[in-house]
Amino acid sequence: RLKTAAFTASAVNAVLGIADIARILKSDMFVHIFLFIGIVSAVETVIYLLYMKLGFKTLRFSAKVIFISSLLELTVFNYPSFYLWNSDFKEQSVEISKAYYGSENSFYDEQNNLIAANGVGEFKVSIVNFNGKIGSVYADLDFGKDTQRVLFKIDAGDEAQKALLRTDYISRYMVNGRI
Repeated sequence: RLKTAAFTASAVNAVLGIADIARILKSDMFVHIFLFIGIVSAVETVIYLLYMKLGFKTLRFSAKVIFISSLLELTVFNYPSFYLWNSDFKEQSVEISKAYYGSENSFYDEQNNLIAANGVGEFKVSIVNFNGKIGSVYADLDFGKDTQRVLFKIDAGDEAQKALLRTDYISRYMVNGRI
């Protein structure tokens, strides 16, 4: 019975992993966590089956190492993001007209309250005096008819310690037609 339950749990985790990579499951907080768990479950199942067939103690040791490493990855190494579990974040909208710094390939459209970038347009938006923790960042992007993807980056820093600027704090390609 325990073996059947373990194989069933592994199969469920693998399906959740496939659903995660197919973007059926969405989580702002834990990107690809189901994929990670699905891969670990699949690897553990393969190691178990090989151990049952071959009986090598190295396989048993490998399974324990992978299990412990996965637990450490999901807990200790993700400690800095645990504050995201607390959902007392206040939604804060940014007034784009006050935060936009111009560039040669972009402009601010006052009538529509948006920033338009042309070609390889790059521009800077700076939020000053934020004084809070960042939970999730949402950006409303509209693509031009010839635009396939946009690289969206956020750098974060503390005004008191400018040397500790975290570049590419968030760095993700936004692809036209995908949610």
